[in-house]
Amino acid sequence: MFSAFRGLLFFFVLLCVLSAQEVRRAIPVRPVYAGYNEDALLLAGKELPSTSSLAPLQLSSSYQSHRLALQKMWTEYEQRHLLPMRQWSVQELPQRMPLPSTLCYLLSGPDILNPLVLFPDAASTYLLCGKEPIGFITPPEQLSPEQLQRGLSNICESTQTALQFGYFITKEMRSQATGGPFQGVLPILLTLLSLTGNQIVSVERLTLGGAPGVRIRFISASSAEKTLCYAQQDLSNGNGHSFFQWLQKFEPFVSYLKAASYLLHEEDFSQARNFLLQHSNAILQDDSGIPFRYFDNLSWTLYLFGDYKGPIELFRPKYQADLAATYQTSLLAAPMNFGTGYQFQPGISGGANLLLAVKKYFAPRALPVSSSRKRSKP
Repeated sequence: MFSAFRGLLFFFVLLCVLSAQEVRRAIPVRPVYAGYNEDALLLAGKELPSTSSLAPLQLSSSYQSHRLALQKMWTEYEQRHLLPMRQWSVQELPQRMPLPSTLCYLLSGPDILNPLVLFPDAASTYLLCGKEPIGFITPPEQLSPEQLQRGLSNICESTQTALQFGYFITKEMRSQATGGPFQGVLPILLTLLSLTGNQIVSVERLTLGGAPGVRIRFISASSAEKTLCYAQQDLSNGNGHSFFQWLQKFEPFVSYLKAASYLLHEEDFSQARNFLLQHSNAILQDDSGIPFRYFDNLSWTLYLFGDYKGPIELFRPKYQADLAATYQTSLLAAPMNFGTGYQFQPGISGGANLLLAVKKYFAPRALPVSSSRKRSKP
């Protein structure tokens, strides 16, 4: 009798547990992890809750200077660059390409800002990769005022470069990654996520395809939960085999390339180049990404935006005559009112350009640009 009672009791408890699990599935609760989210707010110069243990750190004059500097930079960036880029994205991308659930951004460094603006609603997973180390965030409450000021100064300097020029400078990143209490890409990623109105849910260090990595879960302004993965990985030939295998698990995905130092023009990066060409449904890039000659018309539908005047002086040997000629003759060329990559000045005179390459088997969803929108020739 007692044994039967124990069996019934166990069955009742099991039903309660399963019911509780179903309730949790039916009513998703996504609490914001206060630790990392409040770190992000502090770094981004945003006001913390009065109950936060970090709130007193925002009272100092040095922190107020940090906040004002970031607010000024961010406001200018929004008006000058972010809003035009967002408007362009809404107008130009959805009608021509499969909207991705996963965005792959190799050679990205900590640049989560551009993917968030270009693919704000479609993508739920952002896969970033660079040679910069993950780094760490020393708990701000453990820092002396001088240490905190130094750390915030490094964050401000790195963010200023990204907002003024559209990309991170490797030399500055190396300096930021080796000194101060906020090192590597992690504090920059959290800062940019916070500046764009996202809340950090969790930060998890893990291995991504054999590479040191970090996974950040966050809630967007639209209340959607998203995931950002960053891997520290050398993509030159002979490296990253396991990493590429890991990336394949996220197919189908759309790839994005910007300010990529023309590395994919080199044969030493042919494996990474071929991987993107083989596994991407679509690729959005400036001219520093995959050379134009690799996009054959049998496999890809090609759309050109902005204007191509050649690389900046540092990369002048990477000029692509075939890309320049196509810009002059293509009916699928259209204006672009913002700068990108190494050509950060907006307008046709600035030389900023983007190529959207969409696999042919997505042709029914990739509508051609009307010939009436052909850019007038001077």
